[in-house]
Amino acid sequence: MNNVDLSTILINETWKPISGSFIREDWARIKNALKSYIIDKESHLIESNSGDTEWTELEQYKTITRDIECFLLGDDHDGFGYRHF
Repeated sequence: MNNVDLSTILINETWKPISGSFIREDWARIKNALKSYIIDKESHLIESNSGDTEWTELEQYKTITRDIECFLLGDDHDGFGYRHF
């Protein structure tokens, strides 16, 4: 499946769907951009000795990245839909 229906993707926990669809390569680019952002943000948080609030916010980006990997790209699934742990 190359196209993903975004009608089930939620924005800012408001439970409102967004429209459009992205192909697998788009999701891979989004995932890579998020990973790059996370690495840069972690470095900044360490350097600035940030508190729990900032680290908790960053966890949301990590969760989104894992969701993209697991549910949209299926990077950890075999050809039969089973996850590998």
